[in-house]
Amino acid sequence: MRPTIGHPQCWGRPLNTALRATLTLLVTGIPHATAADGVFRSMELLHFASQGGATQLVARRAWQLPGIPLTLGLEAMQLSGRDAQGAPWQLNAPQGELRGRDTLNLHGGVALRGRGSDGAELRLKTPQLRFELQNRQGGGDSQLELRWGHRELRGRGFVFSLSEQWLELLHDAETWRTTRTTATATALESNQCRAGALRLGWGGHEHRLRYDNQVHCVADGLVLHAEQLSLSVSKAAPIAVTRAVASGEPALFRHIPAEDHPEVNGSAQRLEYHHNQQHLSLQGEARLWHDGRWVEGERIDYHMQGSAQEAVP
Repeated sequence: MRPTIGHPQCWGRPLNTALRATLTLLVTGIPHATAADGVFRSMELLHFASQGGATQLVARRAWQLPGIPLTLGLEAMQLSGRDAQGAPWQLNAPQGELRGRDTLNLHGGVALRGRGSDGAELRLKTPQLRFELQNRQGGGDSQLELRWGHRELRGRGFVFSLSEQWLELLHDAETWRTTRTTATATALESNQCRAGALRLGWGGHEHRLRYDNQVHCVADGLVLHAEQLSLSVSKAAPIAVTRAVASGEPALFRHIPAEDHPEVNGSAQRLEYHHNQQHLSLQGEARLWHDGRWVEGERIDYHMQGSAQEAVP
């Protein structure tokens, strides 16, 4: 008996034998059924799973593209699986192709949803991308938008890994915070950053962002200009930056303290900021404008909290 879902419609083409051997057709109500002659008929919804069973591909229609060996055309497809920590993810696209047994080319508006190891939701949108089923890595040349917990990211050109939990924006990277800590939060607290490129990691005990090439960032009341900047973000309080390390030739900073203190600025080869201690360390050819005078030295420690501010060369 031929399984039927929805209205009967014969649209299938014979699948290449080698490709058919790598795929299993899972039809609702008839698990692990296969099409003996390689022709899929009378079906609106097709389920494919790789031999390892790590991911599942679902499409409303699937057909072998004429003249292109080992390639299936897909319509209204959904790919789902779990990352290294067991968190589910889902990839959706209106159109695409499955090339061989491992490569998906998706287009027409692609959406990816998943979760970080802290449970924060990840939502990715891009016009098109390619995805490798075996290693769960993907990429593309188009514009990408990503919402990750309380942050949003945008850039052009990207690569990512769901198994290793990282993403790189290759050009014109921007990030900003979508939720403010208080109703009176100022622009200097908005955690807005721009750079030539960005790498985001959301595994481990904290989130990590690394910006490269002409970095301008406003983070935790500090305005930073550098060639490279690394931010660590607490999973317990994903809005707050717990640590920032900037480097450059030199790296520059500006800090606007409470109203009863003047603006402080300076530069060094390396700037290292710790939120909990409200401490900024300037290392290598350090210069700091503080209390109306320049402080210079190989290392300067700037304590930023309230009346306890001091700069120690």
